[in-house]
Amino acid sequence: MKKQKTDDPQYVTKEMLKKALSKTEKRLDAKVEASTQVMKDYTDCRFTQLDTKIDGVEKSVKEQGKKMDRYFNGIVKMMEGLTGRITGDEEHLKDHEQRITKLEEQTG
Repeated sequence: MKKQKTDDPQYVTKEMLKKALSKTEKRLDAKVEASTQVMKDYTDCRFTQLDTKIDGVEKSVKEQGKKMDRYFNGIVKMMEGLTGRITGDEEHLKDHEQRITKLEEQTG
């Protein structure tokens, strides 16, 4: 088939340009909106994952803090017990030294 030649020159009118530009704008807007939505969904997903990990780390840190508090309380109690014994032992030794000194004076 042969194309028919038209002798009439074809012109592009303002209305035709407006319609073509309008269609292009609509396609471009749709692509931008779709891209924006995809990026928003991706960002939301990543932040949700990050929040979950941060919550896990925060829980772990709190648990470790509780463990450390228990350990330190145990160490403090142990030290208090030891220092109490040491002062008691020192007083007990002083009493024995005094008794020994008195006994030595009496026998001497």
